[in-house]
Amino acid sequence: MKLLPTYRAYFFTNFYLSDIQKGIQPLHVVGDMAALYVDDSEKRDMFLEWAGKDKVAIVLNGGNCAALDEIYTQLSGCDYPLAKFEEDYESLNCATTCVGVILPDSIWDNGRHNENFLGNVMNIFHRDNTLTPQNQWLVDNLHRYRLA
Repeated sequence: MKLLPTYRAYFFTNFYLSDIQKGIQPLHVVGDMAALYVDDSEKRDMFLEWAGKDKVAIVLNGGNCAALDEIYTQLSGCDYPLAKFEEDYESLNCATTCVGVILPDSIWDNGRHNENFLGNVMNIFHRDNTLTPQNQWLVDNLHRYRLA
């Protein structure tokens, strides 16, 4: 019997925000994801599986606005639900405040985000031959971000 994957949402937040704002910004991204993936059945199913069952959210320090835009650019076109939130002009001059992505357990190491992360993920990708540019970015970079 094959087990279904479990999912985690990773949110990269702008380090200039207050702690409470870092907690609120992922909610904006979740709302955007819900609207974005209505017609994309694969990403919608991942989103709904995470939202309905898994619900784990990791809020990370993503750096400044330019760093968040780079994260979003690197992950654009990935096979996972992805969204970013930009404040309006009046509030923060359209600054990006959060980028979120929902990832399956094959990316985040079966529930352990630790020093074995890179090796375990590389083994999974080599076995499955699914090392896309976005997955390569995740393998190379996800483990370096710290909690917000």
